[in-house]
Amino acid sequence: MEPSDFTLGYLSIADVGPLTLIEVAQEAGFTSLGLRITARKPQDPWAYPVVGNPQQVVKLKKALSDGGMRLSNISTFHIYPDTPLSDLMPVIEASHELGASYIVACAYDPDVARLTDFLGRYAQIMGEAKMRIAFEVVSYSAYTRLDQAVALLGQVRSPHFGLMLDPLHLVRGGGRLSDVADLNKSDICFAQICDAPLIKPNGVDASTEAKSMRFYPGEAELPLATFLRDLGPDIEREVELPVWADKDLTPLDRARTIHQKSKAYFQRHQLLA
Repeated sequence: MEPSDFTLGYLSIADVGPLTLIEVAQEAGFTSLGLRITARKPQDPWAYPVVGNPQQVVKLKKALSDGGMRLSNISTFHIYPDTPLSDLMPVIEASHELGASYIVACAYDPDVARLTDFLGRYAQIMGEAKMRIAFEVVSYSAYTRLDQAVALLGQVRSPHFGLMLDPLHLVRGGGRLSDVADLNKSDICFAQICDAPLIKPNGVDASTEAKSMRFYPGEAELPLATFLRDLGPDIEREVELPVWADKDLTPLDRARTIHQKSKAYFQRHQLLA
């Protein structure tokens, strides 16, 4: 993507469906976004059926095309010890049809050998679909640290398996944002952008903070400008900004605020082309 672009992460406005999010993102000034098209577990309810719903896929594809929007990534089921690859096959099919580049994955299976085998088979299928797995370190998953994810890269050994870097989770997992400077850039699918206090607020669990209490870039304490410079201009940047203070704004007003504040931050730190 062009260095001047940045993507809207679905979690920024998670209370609307994929079709509405596409429309809101386009109107707010974004040219790319990520979407969630399933719940986090197959058995969980999901109000916006896309997988197994060809008519909805057609509607989403048309909305993306009409709005000149690029679909960066898809969020879907988490990986648990009992997750069969067959659960992900219709997700891969829908994601490919929609034109996504990545499917985000986070794992709750602590058995490294079993997960490595699963990811290897998953990556092979993703390669056939011309997509990549974007593996995310999540501070409350089975893989909380960047070094664990890097070890998985070495074990899976597939060009269709890479990393998605979220600064909040990297810090909450005990790491430093400067650790990304040592990564091979070809191993990075994209990076999410948000701000946060250096120390997690008292009385707030990690999941709640991640899903609803992030800060706009430059409005908390993370060294984001250095993080972005370490990544370099060619790594896609997705703004992941569910901000508690603005939760009562309309979806469109939230999207506009996210776009305006993120662009201003990137311009202030000379991070746009």
